[in-house]
Amino acid sequence: MRAFVAVAVPPPSEPVPPEFHPEDHLTLHFFAELASERVPLVLESLREASTTSEPFDLELQGVGAFPDARRPRVVWAGVTTGSDELRALADRLRQALVVRGFASEDRPYVPHLTLARIRSPGSLVWARRFLTAPEMRDRRWSRSRVSELQLKESLLLPMGPRHTTLARVPLGRA
Repeated sequence: MRAFVAVAVPPPSEPVPPEFHPEDHLTLHFFAELASERVPLVLESLREASTTSEPFDLELQGVGAFPDARRPRVVWAGVTTGSDELRALADRLRQALVVRGFASEDRPYVPHLTLARIRSPGSLVWARRFLTAPEMRDRRWSRSRVSELQLKESLLLPMGPRHTTLARVPLGRA
């Protein structure tokens, strides 16, 4: 199955058109293919990573793009408050997964909320306008409290991905 570990955040209600399927989570780790018999190892990793992390506040602000604003493939909202805590949590999760035989991630973790995936010339025009709009530079998207990790399954459907929460692991020693 396709799966990922994430923290939940409020999805943006505007100005992102709904056809872009803005996400309601920040992904910490993605599994292109996760065998069902390895799920218990992932859950062990989540518990290990979460034990030393206390709940924290997270704020989404500003916009950016991967790989860059001239050739955007993904448009995202940045993380201001909580970015250090999120990076530390992602690092602990990656280490716990490697100990249990999962491949290590080569790229550094960049905390972000995916607002849109650019797949057509029309969406490219929208993305460039969106990324250069003065009001987007410092736009505050949301503020939330991160209190758990979630393991989610991702099904790719014609109308967009459908995510199902398979497990929740609270942060801290609770």
